[in-house]
Amino acid sequence: MRVVILGAGHGGGHLATTLARMNADLEITLIGDEPVLPYQRPPLSKAFLAGDLAESRLYLRPEKIYDNAGIERLLGVSAVGLDTEQRVLRLSDGRDLSYDKLVLATGGRPRFLDIEGKDLAGVFCLRSLAHVNAMREQFQAAQSLVILGGGYIGLEVAAVARKFGKNVHIVEKEERLLARVATPETSEFFKRLHEEEGTQLHLSCHAERIEGQGRVRKVVLSDGQVLDADFVLMAVGLEPNIELAEQADIVCDNGVLVNEFGLTSHEDVYAFGDCANMMNLALGRFCRLESVQNAVDAGNVVAAHICGVEEPYQAVPWFWSDQFDVKYQSVGLAQGYDEVIRRGSDDRRYSLFYMKDGRVIAVDAFSRVKDFMAAKKLVADKVKLPATQIADEDFEIKSLL
Repeated sequence: MRVVILGAGHGGGHLATTLARMNADLEITLIGDEPVLPYQRPPLSKAFLAGDLAESRLYLRPEKIYDNAGIERLLGVSAVGLDTEQRVLRLSDGRDLSYDKLVLATGGRPRFLDIEGKDLAGVFCLRSLAHVNAMREQFQAAQSLVILGGGYIGLEVAAVARKFGKNVHIVEKEERLLARVATPETSEFFKRLHEEEGTQLHLSCHAERIEGQGRVRKVVLSDGQVLDADFVLMAVGLEPNIELAEQADIVCDNGVLVNEFGLTSHEDVYAFGDCANMMNLALGRFCRLESVQNAVDAGNVVAAHICGVEEPYQAVPWFWSDQFDVKYQSVGLAQGYDEVIRRGSDDRRYSLFYMKDGRVIAVDAFSRVKDFMAAKKLVADKVKLPATQIADEDFEIKSLL
């Protein structure tokens, strides 16, 4: 059986080696539009940008692992067409590739604001290894950075820039940071953290235009402010790569729509990761999650199903972000909660437990690794826990597990 994986990011690379381990008889082809082996993306906006991590340490596995597993790699190649009736994938290099099972692990691309000055030198986005390599020299030389977007990428880059003493402005059109992905309580934590570290925040406004003669010099905001800038990062979210699926009449809705096994509306075509809106039985609904954890967990489900084992996707989501001296870790989705309980008195080291009907449904832990580890089990098992025990730091939560 020939399995073709379109997308050689973290999810695609993990899936390829997992399939090879589960069934040595599979013919596996991994296709990626980047000319490099699968690598980790999270360090790009943190340790790798800061120069604390060598490029060689980004790669998931050395090339010999793919060689030994018999995984064919077609790198620097993209797909330009898909015929699901004939089960043929058409590639940008002119080849037609037949498959028995096709997996779409196409990820996403950064949104780019269509504003005046967007094409000036010194304006960047950050998603790939190539992006960081292209921007690093100018990032290091820059003194005044304007980051458009108050999501995790923007905040992480701001933290790195402040570490080097740069003047940093974050411009966010919503009234709070992380408005799309975090609770107001967590947004407030990161607002306070960045203000304490000297990041200048501009909330409830947006960039009207970017000015400069050939190179960025200023950013004009909707509230009339004009910010000096010799470096601009657009960090305004991700657009899922679903065009190929749409052209092939595969059902899409906020991503490629897939069931709890990763199957699309077309037989023998799967999708997972950032590009997929997947049914999660633990949450009881479809979710499109942009995280490494989701790509790995969902990839395991797809691999099992291709190998004839039905293990539905029911992983509890979790996520992390490193900013300044804070390690932020979250578990679950804090939606529909009726109570928030704080555990810890230190303003940079505490946890927020989100409750619904007395049960823990999500936890945000700020440099509280033990709380996070316990929370993964509490959320998965939908444990009821008295508020007094959660708030009492002398009470060992892990004793309940």
